[in-house]
Amino acid sequence: MSKKRKIRKRRGHPVGLLIGLTDDSAVFWRIFSESIKPDIIIKRGRKRKNQDDKQVYHFHEAIVDNLRPIIKEGIKSILIASPPKKDYSKEFLYHINKHHLWLLKKGKYTAVFTEIIGLAKTIKNVNYLVRQDFFKEAVEETSNQEGLLLLEDLDKLINKPSDYSKILYTVKEIEKEIDKKWKSYEIKPSYYTYSRIS
Repeated sequence: MSKKRKIRKRRGHPVGLLIGLTDDSAVFWRIFSESIKPDIIIKRGRKRKNQDDKQVYHFHEAIVDNLRPIIKEGIKSILIASPPKKDYSKEFLYHINKHHLWLLKKGKYTAVFTEIIGLAKTIKNVNYLVRQDFFKEAVEETSNQEGLLLLEDLDKLINKPSDYSKILYTVKEIEKEIDKKWKSYEIKPSYYTYSRIS
């Protein structure tokens, strides 16, 4: 008998990050175009109702510390889910507004945050959330906002005046510029041959 070949699921391209905040933890989920994968789990230590302000602060700092490398990878659409009738996402966004304004100001590491209501602790919870229309709309909205930020950066880059910028209108002009660049890389002989004709 031959062994059956395992069929791989398509992951797709990265779309965003889902952070499920609960009484006792924060669960990070990577959202891809074809699937969702669990990433990081951060424990609170105690349940939320038993924590003081200092413990909540350190919990939020742990979330931000884990967000940094993800944002540097280029994933800047972040959905924050908290259970119904709980303000965990509002607490976290307040913490970001107060202590980590660099995440919200326009710049290289700007992230787009969206709050959603729902439980995102287990794969079963997340599968249910993904099927809901409000979740799809929230992902689309944050991706669009991230796209607008990229377009603004691109627009600034294109319209930035510099000594080296040129506007090329035809394919021939573009080819000519490319040829100029590549001619400097051509191999040139380091010797000459002389022949004397007598």
